[in-house]
Amino acid sequence: MQQQLRSEPAVKKRAKTVYAQRNLGTIRERKKEKKQEAQPGNAEIILRILRMRPGTSEFIKQQLDFQASAQAEQEKKATTRRAKASKNRGSKLSPIPPVPALPS
Repeated sequence: MQQQLRSEPAVKKRAKTVYAQRNLGTIRERKKEKKQEAQPGNAEIILRILRMRPGTSEFIKQQLDFQASAQAEQEKKATTRRAKASKNRGSKLSPIPPVPALPS
């Protein structure tokens, strides 16, 4: 039995390379991103279910209006934050003094 095992050539496994490891990392990241994009939020799932039921169109309309207004408020806050941040960046930098004239 042992002689049979010794006489058969050993199966060589391919060595793991750095490139393969990098590719696996990027593949995993892409899969995670796709899953996050594909998964709707709980509110979206509930609204999908409610669309199937009769008599819920008014409620769905109210919810969509509320979501739109909330998103608009978030965007407005984000733009004000950006404006404040850019304004603060400009004030932090001290003006460059003029270059003195060369002595003659």
